[in-house]
Amino acid sequence: MGQLITSPDVCERLRLDLLGSARLMGVQLDAACTPLPQDMPTRLPFAWIRALGGTRRDLVIDETMITVGVYAATWATALDAARVAHAILLRLPYEHDALTSWKRIDALNLPYEDPDPDRPDLARISFTLTVTCKATVSSIPDTTSND
Repeated sequence: MGQLITSPDVCERLRLDLLGSARLMGVQLDAACTPLPQDMPTRLPFAWIRALGGTRRDLVIDETMITVGVYAATWATALDAARVAHAILLRLPYEHDALTSWKRIDALNLPYEDPDPDRPDLARISFTLTVTCKATVSSIPDTTSND
């Protein structure tokens, strides 16, 4: 029997932990991973979480670059929601109730204005993080037969 080491769905795990923490704090925020949902404008403020790539640091540790774009009806609301999302995500490695054992989350930049040319009617504030977590280790059943 061998082991298969795969990268976890970091964006989905971040989304779940972000929404859980926001809910506990009483913060109104919705979120999704790629693709951006068609109904996103009805779910504001909204965080769109995307992976930009990454690397395997060692046998079981992955480091992924993530960008988060927070949409809202106004620039002030988008900035406030992005600051909260940024703060929540940066503290996940210290949260005992997080769904994932985050090893490290580093901010590559602070939230900044990032107009979306496809959505000029909405404000978007973005930021980028480097997220480090353990890869998923699965057992591979031995399919060889001694017949």
